[in-house]
Amino acid sequence: VSDRQRQRPQLLRSDLPFIALNDDLSRISFTLQNVASADHTTTLSLEGLPDGDYALSVDGAAAGTCTVAKGRKVCIDIAMKQDSPTNDIVIAKA
Repeated sequence: VSDRQRQRPQLLRSDLPFIALNDDLSRISFTLQNVASADHTTTLSLEGLPDGDYALSVDGAAAGTCTVAKGRKVCIDIAMKQDSPTNDIVIAKA
């Protein structure tokens, strides 16, 4: 297990108990726990990913894309619903 795989980021009004990264950072997956009592959007900031296009899926459904250029930070908004206590998130290089 690398140091990257041991990170435990936290997001406002949501919690990431575990995050899995593959060695080349082309795939990130985690279960996002909704700790808020209302619908809201959580923003995930990522930095240092390899350049390219990435697809976001939430609970197996396509939920958007983003492009990383020159390793710059990207922010991904994830819609959280009040009636969904968890969401499985995957960010994968296309």
